[in-house]
Amino acid sequence: MDVKRGTVKARLLTGTYIVQSKLARFNQNEVDPTCQFCRRDIETYAHMLLKCGALHSYRKPHIEQLRSLLMGWSGSDLWNNFSLDIKLQCVLDVSVLVNGGLIPNNQDFLHKCEQVSKKLCYSVHCGRLYLQNMLNGRTRRVVDNAVSC
Repeated sequence: MDVKRGTVKARLLTGTYIVQSKLARFNQNEVDPTCQFCRRDIETYAHMLLKCGALHSYRKPHIEQLRSLLMGWSGSDLWNNFSLDIKLQCVLDVSVLVNGGLIPNNQDFLHKCEQVSKKLCYSVHCGRLYLQNMLNGRTRRVVDNAVSC
């Protein structure tokens, strides 16, 4: 399971995870970059992982865990003070925030944050697949796959 989670996160880190904005950029046909699930914003990694209302329930428990880890370290609600870019960086590669002095250079702390962020990325990925299949009319198969996802 950890390998699957790591694979999704690696694709996000390397920019090979395809969201609507990337599809629109690289597809010769007209592709709308707007999120096909909430229809409120262009689907970027930040939108998918942190903002999309349709994926909120997949994201929320993991964001709360990250927020709690940060609060345990700092004693204040750092997460809510972070900009969207810093939050995305925290999810994709928390170690980068060490250099900026935003979080401690503590291997145990970084490992815990990394584990939570992998779960977050994977959960949002599974939710996104589920919603894509719902939109495409493949509800039964998706319900079966969502359990194993």
